Amino acid sequence: MDIPNHSKVLFFDFGGGTVDVCIVDIAADNLQMLSYDGDYYLGGRDFDALLYNHFDGILKHKHNIDVVKINKKYLLLQKCQEIKHTLSIYDNFW
Repeated sequence: MDIPNHSKVLFFDFGGGTVDVCIVDIAADNLQMLSYDGDYYLGGRDFDALLYNHFDGILKHKHNIDVVKINKKYLLLQKCQEIKHTLSIYDNFW
C-alpha cells in the first residue's frame, strides 16, 4: 500500500482478547507515534461474537434455521472467524 508523505495513519491491532490503536505521522523516512491506547476487555473474540449473532439472527428469522438445534454452532463461528480474517487483509473493502 502506498501511503503519501506527510500522512497520519490509524492502525488497529485486534488480538484475541485485546485491541490496540495507534496514530502515526509519516514524513519522509520518519515515523512519529502521535498517540496510542488499548482496551484489555475488547478484542477479536468480541468481533467474532458480533458476526455470529448477526448471522445467527438472519438464519433464525429469515430462514427458520437454528444452528444450535442442528449442531452447526461451531461451524457458523468458524465461518465468522474466516470472514473477519478475510476483511482484515483488505485495505479498502467497498
